[in-house]
Amino acid sequence: MLELPVSQLIRRCAEESSRFSRGQTHDDSYCFELFRRAIVSGSGEAWEALIAQYRGLVRDWIWQHALAGSIEDHDDLVTRAFERFWQAVRPERFASFPHLASLLRYLKLCVFAALIDEVRSQRTWQEHRAAGELADEVEGVRVDETVLDEVGRAKLWQAIEQALPDAAERLVIYLSCVIGLKPREIARRHREVYPSVAEVYRCKRLALERLRRDAGVRGFLQETG
Repeated sequence: MLELPVSQLIRRCAEESSRFSRGQTHDDSYCFELFRRAIVSGSGEAWEALIAQYRGLVRDWIWQHALAGSIEDHDDLVTRAFERFWQAVRPERFASFPHLASLLRYLKLCVFAALIDEVRSQRTWQEHRAAGELADEVEGVRVDETVLDEVGRAKLWQAIEQALPDAAERLVIYLSCVIGLKPREIARRHREVYPSVAEVYRCKRLALERLRRDAGVRGFLQETG
C-alpha cells in the first residue's frame, strides 16, 4: 500500500468510507495511509483530499454539539478545526495514533475545542459591545473595553437584572444588546413573548427608561466610563 500513488489512496479511502457508512465490511487502512501521507510525508494533495473526505463528518459533529446554535459560520469553524488538528498532530506524534479510529477521535476533539473557543470569543465580544451600547443608551458615555473586565461585566449584568423585574424587559435588553438582534428578528423568534414588532420596541423603551433611572446601573457606568 505504501507504493500506491495518492490518487489511488484517495479513491480507495472514499470507497471504503462509503462501505462503512452503509454498514458493510470495510478496510480502514487506505484512509489511515492517506493521513500518514498528509502528516508524516507532508503531502499537500493528501491533506486536501482528507479535508474533502471528512468535511461533511466534521460539520455533522458541529451540528451534534449543544453549542452549535451559537455559531453563525460553520464553514469557517470546519476550516479552523482542521487547522487545529494539523498543528497538533505533528509527524513525530503520528506513531501515537495506531489506527484510523484514533485519528478521527482526535479530530473530533479538535472540532469541539475550536467550537468552544469560538463561543467563548463571541460571548466576550458580545458582552463588551453590549456594555458599550448600554452605556451610550443609559448614561451617554462609552465604557472602555479595557476597563470593563470579566468581573465588571458580571456586576453590570447583575445590576441590570435587579433593575429590570420584568422578564420580557430583561430578555429584550439581552437579545438586542448582547445577541445583536433587530426588533423584527426578536419578534419573529419570540412571538410567545412579543406578539408584534411594536411590542418589542415598547418593552425596550420601558427597559431603558428603568435603567436610566436606576441608581445602581448609572453609578456603575459612571465609575467605569
